Amino acid sequence: QCIKPNGDKIKAIVDLPTPKTLKEANEFLGKINWYRKFIPNFARIAAPLHKVTNKTKHHRHEFKWGPDQQQSFDEFKRLLTTYPLFLEYPDLSTPFVLTTDASNIGIGGILRQDTPNGTKINYFKSRMLDDTERKYDTIEQEALAIFWCISELRSYIGDSDFIIETDHKPLENFHKKQINNKRVMNWLFKLQDMLPQIIAVKHRPGAHNAAADYISRHFTPSTSTNINPSTTAITYDDWPIGTEHWDEQVPKPQRTQCTQPSILEHTCTAAANINAEINAVTTRAQSKLQAQPRSSSPNASPTSTTSQSTCSSPPITTSLHDFSLSRIRSEQAQDVLIQEIIQRIRNNRRYESFIIQHDILYKLVSRDDTTIKLVYAPSKLIPEILTAYHDHPLSGHFGTGRTWSMLRNIYYWPRMKDTVTSYIKSCDKCSQFNVDRRKPPGFLQPIKPPNEVFQVL
Repeated sequence: QCIKPNGDKIKAIVDLPTPKTLKEANEFLGKINWYRKFIPNFARIAAPLHKVTNKTKHHRHEFKWGPDQQQSFDEFKRLLTTYPLFLEYPDLSTPFVLTTDASNIGIGGILRQDTPNGTKINYFKSRMLDDTERKYDTIEQEALAIFWCISELRSYIGDSDFIIETDHKPLENFHKKQINNKRVMNWLFKLQDMLPQIIAVKHRPGAHNAAADYISRHFTPSTSTNINPSTTAITYDDWPIGTEHWDEQVPKPQRTQCTQPSILEHTCTAAANINAEINAVTTRAQSKLQAQPRSSSPNASPTSTTSQSTCSSPPITTSLHDFSLSRIRSEQAQDVLIQEIIQRIRNNRRYESFIIQHDILYKLVSRDDTTIKLVYAPSKLIPEILTAYHDHPLSGHFGTGRTWSMLRNIYYWPRMKDTVTSYIKSCDKCSQFNVDRRKPPGFLQPIKPPNEVFQVL
């Protein structure tokens, strides 16, 4: 089985005349945009069209349809009539292979599966680079292609294992080694929950990376619609389509009466235990700080202060944590509270604020008129999550507000904000360096009451 576009809608687009006004050009882009998941190198082909349609209301008179725009217009028609526009459904028992490439114009990638019956393309992704991204180094552009493709295909890959192929040799197995590039390491940190699923990052020479090269840089020069598709550089048999969003069918949670208070009871008890543990950590950390000797002399050497703080601080680690769905599933299976909630939900489906998918418990919350799923974090993972989002060298030791804003859209656990606040208060480095630098308030100097009228004070 596969997903295919509607033939009648394709015919309606192919029969469109050449746009003569800005409105007609925008209408064509709007109609063709839905098929971008079927068409390789969509962003690169559409670039000349965006160049003349990106006009404000006061600059509509600057619209000019030239040879480059006609070439893109004809190329879209040719692709819609010559390529087999369909996508194969994924086989979850087979690892994915993500092939990426970058150029000074755009980035792209192909998600496929190598099965005994042949290669099956699952998705085709590409986009243009903005002005800032075009100034990146080569390694940064290639890493951006990997980061962007994984981010866009995260819900499609799920918890399946996959292999990454790139034609940039320095990025080979870069997820297992230290790279002296802050931007690349930041992208790697954002993908740390998917790192355990990466089997390997392999180097694929450019001569054997024709498909990904086509996405990012190839553009057929001919404007004729009667081109033999066998002359193209693509060697795969099938073409991909867009992915399904994993939260499209999630119902909006409704407020219900608590007819069974046992879940609330256990939740509050678990929250109390978690916060008790965090409070214990806070107390120990504060005691440790108070026990440290501090120089009372205002002329103390900054070198000695630095050496003391360095010796008392724990060593910085760059190890990445495992927050993959497979580990969350296994940790939830060992969490007593979560298993009780799952069992009660399966026995009584009236709890609409939770959902179980692939044996993982999620919390449903409403944000900006949309419903999102938050992973119900097992109690064993909470200290690791807080460490990764606050103590890690790439996290920046942010305060309560920023750390909370990052976590609240990914995870959920009872009394989550109180736990985050208590944990940050227990941070040694934050207590040492995030001190109040304001001067203490001065003493009040009250004015004595006057002895007579109009007395000069």
